[in-house]
Amino acid sequence: MEHTPSPPQPTPQPVPNPEPVPVNTDAMLLDKLRATAGSMAAWLKFLGIVYIIQATISIVTTMFIGIIFAWIPLWMGIVLFQAGNRASTAALSGRSEELIPMIDKLKLYFIINGIVMIVAIVIVIFVLVIFGAGFMAMFHEFRQMAY
Repeated sequence: MEHTPSPPQPTPQPVPNPEPVPVNTDAMLLDKLRATAGSMAAWLKFLGIVYIIQATISIVTTMFIGIIFAWIPLWMGIVLFQAGNRASTAALSGRSEELIPMIDKLKLYFIINGIVMIVAIVIVIFVLVIFGAGFMAMFHEFRQMAY
């Protein structure tokens, strides 16, 4: 019996991996942002109410003269409360475009807070310079009296 060689078997080719399913990272990011906004909403509203109460107490206890300075925390409280409302709306409605006004309100809050801090630092430096100069003049007078 003669042995006939069998035809060569084709080598199996690796099966290409199927195309990976694209993950919509933008949608995942927006979902995470909406969830974070939803968890921030209560705190934003709480702090907004605290600022408003603080400003109201300041205005009432100073017989409405406090409005000169109390309008800033009143404004900041309103802005924070509005940001909290926008955060709630974004979380509950699922509409990502509601995040933009929330972030705009937070931006305004931080701008106001930053300006208040800069003004406070300038006032503190000015007061320190004035008191320092007065103290030095007083010290100089005492020194002259000692001789």
